[in-house]
Amino acid sequence: MNGGIAPSLLLCATIALMLSFTSGRLAWVAVAGMTATAGVIAMVAFPQSLATAVFAGIWATIIAAAAQTYFSPKVAQRWALPLAVVAGVGVGSLASLSGRKSDLFFALPISLLFVPGRWIVARGYGLMIKIVASWMIAIAMLSAFVSLTPTPGYQPDHME
Repeated sequence: MNGGIAPSLLLCATIALMLSFTSGRLAWVAVAGMTATAGVIAMVAFPQSLATAVFAGIWATIIAAAAQTYFSPKVAQRWALPLAVVAGVGVGSLASLSGRKSDLFFALPISLLFVPGRWIVARGYGLMIKIVASWMIAIAMLSAFVSLTPTPGYQPDHME
């Protein structure tokens, strides 16, 4: 799970879920902030030694953003922009590390899912968004624990 465009897609989708519970203006500002941050960070050359830290940051940001859907709207309003900017750092740094900056053109538009998400929340079906957010937490936790924890299947053992 620590490769390709999947982590960026999951992060942008989770930001969209979080923004579904915020005001429209703040959601647009947050998406713009995430997009600008990702574009700037993608231009920075990161050493491959930071790959583990970048993936850990992406999974932690997914968990934090998804958890915001369960808090009161005031809390979601307060943390929407900072978490979106942090997500931009994660998406941009992953694009830089992988050398595939074109992934930004596919991942960042996923954050616009907040538009139908806000419509769903306004109709009183916000529980659906929270259920999807809980799945994002599960995916992020499993990805972090399975791929970032050294286990015999992922590390060469003493016999090799």
